Amino acid sequence: MEDTSLVVQFPEGAATGTVEATGSMRPTTVVAGDSVYMLLINQGVTPSVSKSATALDWGLLLVKGSVSGGNKITWKETHVVTLGNGQRIPKSLSQLVSGGGSGVKTEDGTLMFPMRATKKNGNTSLLSMCFDKSEKKWKLSQKTVGDGCRDPTIVEWGEDRLLMMASCERGCRNVYASTASGVDWYTSGEPLTRVWGNSHDRKGYGVQNGFIKVTIEKKDVMLVTLPVFSKENREENEKRAGSTFG
Repeated sequence: MEDTSLVVQFPEGAATGTVEATGSMRPTTVVAGDSVYMLLINQGVTPSVSKSATALDWGLLLVKGSVSGGNKITWKETHVVTLGNGQRIPKSLSQLVSGGGSGVKTEDGTLMFPMRATKKNGNTSLLSMCFDKSEKKWKLSQKTVGDGCRDPTIVEWGEDRLLMMASCERGCRNVYASTASGVDWYTSGEPLTRVWGNSHDRKGYGVQNGFIKVTIEKKDVMLVTLPVFSKENREENEKRAGSTFG
């Protein structure tokens, strides 16, 4: 069972109106240098969307911190996330929350977060939200992808392309692509299957993975890492399995 519990220590007078938020939540994070950005739900607000809803109704918060000595994170800023004027949520959605994976800070300074949404029919899907530094406002992607998927991770691939990978309930990992703006997402290639096991009938989301771009021998590749366990001692013999594509 994965551990999704998280304790967030907010500074006094933060936008949350509280000093500490404790509970089970699935935040989305972006790490850039020694800065850490975390998108999460304000537990004092019930997230919901309607035809005229803005992000303020979702109860989304952006918390910024910095990494200091000893790899400790000090949380310094907390902001309520609101959409720019004219931005609307797709009518098919009933709820929007942080995705539980990780996003990216692109080369032009844009913060890009993967999001998870619930449709009115009860199904879940994925989309993205970014903070446009030049316009100083949040923007939501126009379409959703990845029905039944979760824990999405976004990475920058080249100068004008983003990739998003997510765990899907049928036991595979889907990959989606977008332009650098993240406005529209579409399926890219075939699903990644049997990456973390050799079962032909694998079902369920599996464990959360890492998804990063690295350069090996002057060639950019995507590196996918997942924890694997020996049969003898699952807890003490955790290892990392890797897969690459590029």
